[in-house]
Amino acid sequence: MDRLNDVDYMTDMLHRLGEAGLLIDPRFQGIQEKLFDSNVLEWFERETVKMLDSYWHTQDADDLKSDLLFGVVPITEQLVLNCIHNFFLGTAVFVSHDLKGRVDVDSEIAEMALNDVKSFAQNNGFMNLFLCFCVITGFESHQALAHYGRLTEKAFVSGEKHRPGSSDTLETELFVGLSAGFYEKVEVDGETYIQLTDAGWKRRQKALRMLTESKYLQYRMQVIYISQFDQIDDWEAILDKIFPEAVPLRSDYLHFLEVRPGMEVLELGCGSGTFTFDSGLADAVGKEGWVTATDPSAGMLYRAQQKLDKLGYENVSIEAAAAEEIPYGNQEFDCTVGVSFFHFSDKPRALKEMIRVTRPGGIVGLQGPLQFNLDRPFFREWFEEIFLLARKRGADRPQSYLPQETGEISGFVRKHGLKNVEEQTVTMPWVFADPENVLQFMVYGVGLFQQEMIFLPLAAREELIERLIEKGKDICARYSLAERTIELPTYFVKGTV
Repeated sequence: MDRLNDVDYMTDMLHRLGEAGLLIDPRFQGIQEKLFDSNVLEWFERETVKMLDSYWHTQDADDLKSDLLFGVVPITEQLVLNCIHNFFLGTAVFVSHDLKGRVDVDSEIAEMALNDVKSFAQNNGFMNLFLCFCVITGFESHQALAHYGRLTEKAFVSGEKHRPGSSDTLETELFVGLSAGFYEKVEVDGETYIQLTDAGWKRRQKALRMLTESKYLQYRMQVIYISQFDQIDDWEAILDKIFPEAVPLRSDYLHFLEVRPGMEVLELGCGSGTFTFDSGLADAVGKEGWVTATDPSAGMLYRAQQKLDKLGYENVSIEAAAAEEIPYGNQEFDCTVGVSFFHFSDKPRALKEMIRVTRPGGIVGLQGPLQFNLDRPFFREWFEEIFLLARKRGADRPQSYLPQETGEISGFVRKHGLKNVEEQTVTMPWVFADPENVLQFMVYGVGLFQQEMIFLPLAAREELIERLIEKGKDICARYSLAERTIELPTYFVKGTV
């Protein structure tokens, strides 16, 4: 099983896995009864066995059965069965989020996930699917031991801290880790603990490199962000409390764009329709114009459609689309714009697509937040644990995916071909009021601390969020609302094609 140690080979396979949309997420293990209809879950289990049986008698399987994990442990039928089942479940959850904006795995979704897994195995070899499973699940276990220092043998095998409901797999993985020399047992006060050896720390670093360079972790983080975003039912109410001036600021952005009646406008990242409806975009194009409002989040699209149905606009359509793959032809729109989406996208691909679908002389516009000053007493005190996580990776503050200044965006769009570029920097108040709303927005809404939290084991991440909510209650009691308000810098940028 030398390929497990081949960084370039496994990086390529993990990249293909992410591109195919096959995902394993520990959040979804052990709670299948809450996520799946029992009939669908039973169908998955039957299909898992069928896929194993159809594979287990092939030449590829003979190669796998004759090999050894890390050169020391035979590959068991149970491990392969767990591999198939994990990919079925995880992929089905993400397909459901992608199509419906919620976890609702019916027979159609289940079959799509099944076909995705089978297709990857057919195109890339079943052995490579299994190797990817070993890297991903192995890293989760190594990372849990790295974070906690050590876990009791019982806690490790139960997966309660990092992979709940995976006890069958983890018992085998513990045997593999001990046999390969990645783990060792130590006795403390009569209790048996598991901890990483030097070889285990090196294996963790190698797996981290594979997962990072393949962009698999980045892809999973993006999907997790969207799935979390989908589940925020009161998104607009949260925004109203945190950004009380957001609607008028977006109205100013609309004026900056100079959208005129009769224009055909494509809006990217429409969310629940705040810019489309509340800030006036649909009114600006008039009855003779048209707004195609799009978003990759099915949950947000559902809310935008509800708003459209209620308001009754006849010049707006709500469509699913990602900025990197806009599903429209060349030069279809007079204006292509978006609000607070660009920093979540693959910027070169998104801008290239925006330019492609815009007519010559048409407008491409962007609006979004800039990096803000973190050196506020209340902020540093409230999010001290996040700053500590940043220092563990050698930084003095949490990683920001926001541009530093408006010129960074205007220079970027000029470089990629936009003409007559104009820019403007404005500010709006960001109010840190209710702790639960603040954490809902920052963690689940915009994923502000995802980079710091992505390597935390599942339980540690949830515990941290709870501590931050409790810390926020104390902060709100000791600092005035004025002291807890930040003027958030925001850019307006537009250019012509």
